[in-house]
Amino acid sequence: MSPAEPQRKLAPPGAARPLHQPGPVYHQPEPAGRAAEPERRHLRLVERPRRGPVYLRRLGLALLVASLTLLGLGLVALHALSAQDQFTLNQLQDQAASAQAAYQRLRLEVAQLEAPARIVSVAEGKLKMVQPGSVTYLPAPRPAAPGAASGPASGPSPAGASRGGTSGRGVVPAPLGDADWPAIKPYLTPRP
Repeated sequence: MSPAEPQRKLAPPGAARPLHQPGPVYHQPEPAGRAAEPERRHLRLVERPRRGPVYLRRLGLALLVASLTLLGLGLVALHALSAQDQFTLNQLQDQAASAQAAYQRLRLEVAQLEAPARIVSVAEGKLKMVQPGSVTYLPAPRPAAPGAASGPASGPSPAGASRGGTSGRGVVPAPLGDADWPAIKPYLTPRP
């Protein structure tokens, strides 16, 4: 070294260079009389900390927070599903109510269309039908029972036959209006 240069202080071997000191770190040569010391490493083995009560408390607290968070998320998801199902249920109830109203409206319309007064009115008005002066009902002859005498049909005469106007062939005059309907109806139903 020349006398004009300032002397630099040398760092001991293995020391880190300070940030404020620029340039490389030089090692001082060992004196010849001393034995070389083994170089100490700056790294060392770190022992695992023992799991004591503090560690267990922290672990328990972390598990408690995680489980409460998962429980909260589960409740939020359950509430969302419940709200969605309630919305679907409300839509289905609205559809059922509108279908019930339409059914009632159609039943009323069918009842009005089936009314006998309406049928007579349409027949006379639109179809230009007229009521006949008289109607003659011809009952079907009853099959003769085995061993019965052949001849005119035996048995009770149809309703209205006792009123007169019937011939011996079982002809029944038409009733006026619906007065004799209960008496005539049994003759119109099919028999076995």
